[in-house]
Parts: sequence; structure tokens; C-alpha cells
Amino acid sequence: MIATNARNIFVTRTPFSLAEPVNGARQYSLLSSNGPGPLPPGYEDKTVEYPIYIMNLGDFLEKFNGCFELRFEIREEIAGFRIDGKPYDNYGFYFSRK
Repeated sequence: MIATNARNIFVTRTPFSLAEPVNGARQYSLLSSNGPGPLPPGYEDKTVEYPIYIMNLGDFLEKFNGCFELRFEIREEIAGFRIDGKPYDNYGFYFSRK
């Protein structure tokens, strides 16, 4: 994102860890939860799995320090994700290039 040379960057509904990052843990959800609207005709709703990666919040923000100013931060969802019973909050950030 930083290398795109954008004037502004908005990151939203993204989970972050306050401790150790999550590197490829399995995330499970219903197929019908992974897109807008209902499933197309002929598709069966079932549980799907895929890896999830959650960065450490401090490490993420540090990457923007040199070129961007953090204009606002919001904790958008408390415990939006649970990995092995551990909750992770979703955040939103708006950055402007310095």
C-alpha cells in the first residue's frame, strides 16, 4: 500500500493483534458469508476454511511513520475474529501522506 505513492490510504474492518501476530491459522465461515447477496442457484451452503494472517498493530502502524500521518483511528468491531478462542478486534485507519 505504501509503495503505491497514494496521497491517502484508508484501511477498514481489519483485525490486528496487540501481541503476537497470527500467521496462517485456519479461519472458518459459511460459504454464504463470503460475498454480497445469496448464493447462486445450485450452490450448497457449507463451511469453508482458509488461512488468516493478523499483523501486530504496532508493527503495522510503524510502517507508515516515515511517509504518512495517521489522521484517525477507530476500533470498529470488538472481538470481530476469534482464533483458537482468542479475540481480535477490527480497526480502521486513515492516513495522509506527509
